[in-house]
Amino acid sequence: MLLGERVCVCGDFNAVRSNEERRSSREGPRSSDHVPFNRFIDDNVAQLRGLPDHCPLVLMANEENWDPRPSRMLKCWKDIPGYQHFVRDKWSALQIDGWGGYVLKEKFKLIKVALKEWHHTHFQNLPSRINSLKIHLFDLEGKGEEEDLSETEVAEVHGISSDIHSLSRLNASISWQQSRSLWLKEGDANTKYFHSV
Repeated sequence: MLLGERVCVCGDFNAVRSNEERRSSREGPRSSDHVPFNRFIDDNVAQLRGLPDHCPLVLMANEENWDPRPSRMLKCWKDIPGYQHFVRDKWSALQIDGWGGYVLKEKFKLIKVALKEWHHTHFQNLPSRINSLKIHLFDLEGKGEEEDLSETEVAEVHGISSDIHSLSRLNASISWQQSRSLWLKEGDANTKYFHSV
């Protein structure tokens, strides 16, 4: 709060912290502009700035729920059979009354919930599903070394191999996309190089 009002401040500030900072300015020193600016910084600073001259100054603010979190779509969803059909059916089944912007916002909110449930049913515990398929494949291949497999067992081996391949690709795609979003959030601190230095 600044002078009793809530504010959101962004930008390259022309206000200074002390009159000495304006020595070379054509405007000369202003006696009062640095007082509220300094008070605001002193009251709200959460993290001191680093060494570079131009770097963000992190300020502490009250935790408020400004808006709903943005929806995130995993790129691999579009490769799942039935995904587009699921979204199309859910979207058309949602009946909401109101003006256009409200209807759109509410549909997005509801489809986000439906997609979250859909994601859990299709992608929950991918690594353990892959491992259980590998174990089953290993058992079938071991049986095939001792005796001939039936046609259904051979078809099952091919199906399991295909499932392992597709689930592994999905898992890699999800991991890659999540690591990119984590990198955007945490920056270089989320790299193997950073932790090795």
